[in-house]
Amino acid sequence: MKKFLVEKQAGVTLVELILALLVVSALIIILSNLPSSLSAISRNRNGSIARDAASKQMEYLRRLGYDNLPPTGSFSDSSLNSLPFATASFEVDPCPVTICTSGDPNREPAKLVKVDVSWNESGDNKKIDLTTLISKGGLGQ
Repeated sequence: MKKFLVEKQAGVTLVELILALLVVSALIIILSNLPSSLSAISRNRNGSIARDAASKQMEYLRRLGYDNLPPTGSFSDSSLNSLPFATASFEVDPCPVTICTSGDPNREPAKLVKVDVSWNESGDNKKIDLTTLISKGGLGQ
C-alpha cells in the first residue's frame, strides 16, 4: 500500500474568501448611504420644528378670537432659533365670499388666517404654510 503524505497548506478557503467579500460589501453599502440618511434626518427635524412653531402660533391666534385678530405680523418662537435664517409671519384676511358664505347670507363671518415659517437649508429656501378659518361664532367664542 502506498501512503500519501498530505501536507497542511496555510491559506484561506474559498468559503472564507466569499464571506469576507460579503462583509466588506455590506459595510460599503451601509457607509455609502449614511450621508444621505443623515441629511434626511436633518431635513425632517427642521420641518418638524417649523411645523410645530406654526401650529403654536395658529393656536394662539385662534384663542384671540375673531374680533381680536391683528391684520398681519411676525412672531417669534424659541424653537425657531435652531433653524438657519428662520422668519415667521402671519396674515389675516377676510374670508373669500366663495368659500365662506356658500350662498347663505346668514352665515357667521370668518377670517382667513395664514401662518408661514421660512428657513434656509443648504442653500434651499424651505417654507411651511398653515391656513385656517376663524369665524365670529367659532369654538370657544
